[in-house]
Amino acid sequence: EVIAEEMPDEWIDWFAVAGEPDEVISGINRLYDAGATSVMLAPYPPVNTLDQIDFMGENIIPKLWRVCSQFSRYSAISLT
Repeated sequence: EVIAEEMPDEWIDWFAVAGEPDEVISGINRLYDAGATSVMLAPYPPVNTLDQIDFMGENIIPKLWRVCSQFSRYSAISLT
C-alpha cells in the first residue's frame, strides 16, 4: 500500500502498458525505443487467464516478435 500511495502516477505510464492490441503494441514499441530489451506480458485481472493468453498469442505476440527480433538475440518477451 505504501508503494502504491507514494508512486507517482507518471510511473504507471512509463512502465505499464494496457489497452487494445494496437495500443499495447505501440506502448511496448515506446519501451523498446527507450532502451528496453525485454517485456513481460501479465494477464490482468487474473480471470479467464487462458483466454487472455490465447488473445495475446493471436493479437500481440506475433507483431512484437518482429519488433523484438530487430534488436538482438537477447531481446525477449516473457509471459507470466
